[in-house]
Amino acid sequence: MIHPTAVIDPKAEIDSDVSVGPYVLIEGPVRISTGTEIQGHAVITGSVVIGRNNQVGYGSVVGSYPQDLSFDPKVNSGVEMGDTNVFREHCTVHRGTKESTKTQIGSNNLLMVGAHVDITCELGITWFWQIMF
Repeated sequence: MIHPTAVIDPKAEIDSDVSVGPYVLIEGPVRISTGTEIQGHAVITGSVVIGRNNQVGYGSVVGSYPQDLSFDPKVNSGVEMGDTNVFREHCTVHRGTKESTKTQIGSNNLLMVGAHVDITCELGITWFWQIMF
């Protein structure tokens, strides 16, 4: 389901069962996989790959320019996200700063309200049960 107020770039590839909420902006060569929910007012921009069954919360921004004064907007960099992640309200994930770099989010992560994943960061999987047993 895609809300009628969402703005989606024709270059974006979105699986048929992805839910896109009101006033969402998806621009550029974005790829969003099955079962994912993009909540209202979220922005997904640039070269972004989002895996299966993710939730991108209200007002979150994924793939925007990094907070680096030396960044050149012509640089080809991006964000890759695994499966079953939850990004609560107003999270930000910036893309890499140098050519062909990417910010990588693994699978099964929970980012709480207002969390920020910085440039070319690699956020992996840590399961309490895997550590304990």
